[in-house]
Amino acid sequence: MQTRTPQVANRLSATLPRVALCTAALCAAVSFPATAHAEPPRTAGALQLGGGFRYGVDLKDSEPDPWGVGLGLELGYTLESAVYVGGVFDYFFGQQVSYELPGTSREVSANLWQVAAEGGYDIQLSDGVLVRPKLGLGVAMLQTSCIGDCIEDTVGSSSYFAAAPGLTTMFFPGNMVLSLDARYQMVFADELAGALIFSVGIGF
Repeated sequence: MQTRTPQVANRLSATLPRVALCTAALCAAVSFPATAHAEPPRTAGALQLGGGFRYGVDLKDSEPDPWGVGLGLELGYTLESAVYVGGVFDYFFGQQVSYELPGTSREVSANLWQVAAEGGYDIQLSDGVLVRPKLGLGVAMLQTSCIGDCIEDTVGSSSYFAAAPGLTTMFFPGNMVLSLDARYQMVFADELAGALIFSVGIGF
């Protein structure tokens, strides 16, 4: 496995303040209509475990696309203050692309998995609906492989810093929790990569 440490200090210093600002603005926008529901969220003091389906939309139309269909797991805890802390693991199956040229051919595949720590704030909009603005920071592992006439530099595994502001909406039918989640994923590779990640899950 090859691990790169890209020189992205300038990009991080320019991007992370905007990520924090967007997350703060999202929290403020969602909190405004919730002022009438000042009671603690239903998740307060509870350990939460969930899993579900993912779908990542590559914002740069990469070929092959490392996102696409995926699966994920989440584990977290909401404090009595409504602050959420947790972690998430996502695995995306990616895409395989075939290239046919005179005298040469190859099949290149790419996929991505990532692990991140998440922090957020739980806001109870009504008895059955809760929203959670959040920010995730972690590591994304990009894996590429090739069959045929391959270029050596395009094969291997590389790890990158990743950040993902997002919003989770939770519904409470009985003892289960159904969740819808949207995140804006940024992967700080040699060229900044981005995706919109949509999730549907069930938890307890």
